[in-house]
Amino acid sequence: MSTDTTGGNLLQMNQGNQARDLTRRLPSFILAWGAPIAILLALNYADLPIRQASLAVTACFVWMGVACAVNAIRCRRRHCYFTSPVFLLGGVAAYLAGYNIIDIGQNGLTYVAWGTFLVAAIMYLPEGIRGKYMR
Repeated sequence: MSTDTTGGNLLQMNQGNQARDLTRRLPSFILAWGAPIAILLALNYADLPIRQASLAVTACFVWMGVACAVNAIRCRRRHCYFTSPVFLLGGVAAYLAGYNIIDIGQNGLTYVAWGTFLVAAIMYLPEGIRGKYMR
């Protein structure tokens, strides 16, 4: 079994990372990612003006981006290093589209939301290649 430069066991390091991973406990997962996703899904059925909807989408993406940043710091989860900025940029784009600062069409907010989730999903690929946690 390999060790790091300080003599610690890499397997023990990964187990410590797993123990600190917010996605491993249902309450923290629901609070950090489940609730914002539920709100985003509910927005599909809400009849909100575009500016109010964009504020809700922005808030949800910023919430998830901060949660990913916290998780990256806590457990060094590989994809969190990538998804944190993706969600934060998605929040900025949702705000800009909702307030028509950038014009990406009538369904711009929907495009931003789906695009953000698509890019965030792609950010899981490095975990399959390099492992779930960074050393």
